[in-house]
Amino acid sequence: MKASARTISQGNIIKTTDREDEEHDRMQNRQGIRDDVLPFPDKKMDTIASTDADKTFLKSFSEFGAVNIVFDMEGVNYVTSGFLRLCVSAAGKVERGRFSVINTDPQIMKVYKIAGLDTVLNVS
Repeated sequence: MKASARTISQGNIIKTTDREDEEHDRMQNRQGIRDDVLPFPDKKMDTIASTDADKTFLKSFSEFGAVNIVFDMEGVNYVTSGFLRLCVSAAGKVERGRFSVINTDPQIMKVYKIAGLDTVLNVS
């Protein structure tokens, strides 16, 4: 039986693991194999929030790397072009198809479609 899950936090990047998997995760992290979810606590990803998220993401990515990147948009109801730029930048740091935006509000999904990013990025 697996031990209870716990959360490992590195900046704003949150990864939930089972205690039995921690050693395995440490070995994978040394090899640059990661699957990170970046949640956004602000409901509005305006210019300031997007700039802060960009700095946090770049710092974490440069320190830890990633194979898969997931931006969790749950609760976010506004984005600026700065946030879209962050998405494109993050997607460029991993192999094609390994970047995703999840829990996207229908109104924000329209922004991705208007910008033509819904066909380039995995947005749901």
